Amino acid sequence: MNGAREADLVRELLTLPNADAFDADALGLARRAQDLFRDGGRWRASAIAWLLRADNLNRIGREWADSVLAHLSVDDLGSLFAEDRNLFGVLLRERPALAKCEGLWLQPREVQRAAVSVLPTMATDADIQDAVTSIVAANAASLVPTLSQVCGPAIVVKVVTGLGRCRSAGRDLDEWQWGFHLRGFDAQLVKWLEDTQEAEPWTLAFVVALLGFHNRELAKSSSALLVRHLKKGVPPGDAFSVDYAAYCLTLALRNFDDDAGVLAVASFPAVHEAAMGSRVSRRAWQWLGPELPRPGFLSIETWDEAEKLRRALVDAFIRHDWNPHLLGQALQEEQARRWVVRYCASFERGRSLLLRAGLEST
Repeated sequence: MNGAREADLVRELLTLPNADAFDADALGLARRAQDLFRDGGRWRASAIAWLLRADNLNRIGREWADSVLAHLSVDDLGSLFAEDRNLFGVLLRERPALAKCEGLWLQPREVQRAAVSVLPTMATDADIQDAVTSIVAANAASLVPTLSQVCGPAIVVKVVTGLGRCRSAGRDLDEWQWGFHLRGFDAQLVKWLEDTQEAEPWTLAFVVALLGFHNRELAKSSSALLVRHLKKGVPPGDAFSVDYAAYCLTLALRNFDDDAGVLAVASFPAVHEAAMGSRVSRRAWQWLGPELPRPGFLSIETWDEAEKLRRALVDAFIRHDWNPHLLGQALQEEQARRWVVRYCASFERGRSLLLRAGLEST
């Protein structure tokens, strides 16, 4: 039996009205259909297109079509793309699970872009999030502009969520590339801060580093947004939590808003404790540096970084007239409290602050 007749016969068996009259196993239909629809290790695009478009498949045919779709792989999609780009889109819509495979986003760039065009048609928001997380896992950062064009800028919120998920899973991410492509999506980055309930520390530090300190979108928010993500009792090895706390403290010392004192109180302990253990990153000191006091050029005093932090906190309370009762909340650690009291006791406005804060007898 030649190839053409075999193809005609298999297609006839898949479309006969009375399929129950035949024994598919006895006819070896599974093996013969495999031979017809596959070319070596790849699916034939023309045969799959026929399966999808045929409206007269019988029970056996429908089962076979479902089996074909169920067993399509990312590599199959990649090879089919070269033959029939429209079919590629149809199959990806039929098998949205493939969009959640990291391998799809390691395909050539034109395949990736074609796959992105399918994302808005996916069934649920969770499906889109899973697909975007796979894009992040593949480190396909250059797709961010395409994602924004196809899905709208709001997709950036899902990209940042994907970054957090991948970091939590221990994946290595190209921070520079992601930062380069996400820079400028300020409204979406702030939206992520607003929407996220449990943020991964690396992602928090990454997002605020992108936003910087002179950001119009961030200025529309409040200290309460930033306070919500501060951890209490940051573990000694949690460097990114310290970075985030240092960013918040920097904003507070700049008197970010009317509640900047609350932000300072919430962020100071973690940064101060890390400074005492020499665990504050260079990035964090670069943020904080302009806000920290220094001894005069001719002064014989020498201050360590923790002392500079304590003095900056006291000076901010005085300069910005923050609620003095907040000071005690920032000084839960006994030694830090004693140091601050000793410093404040050395000048008049400091003594007044201690009195109003109820710390004068400490």
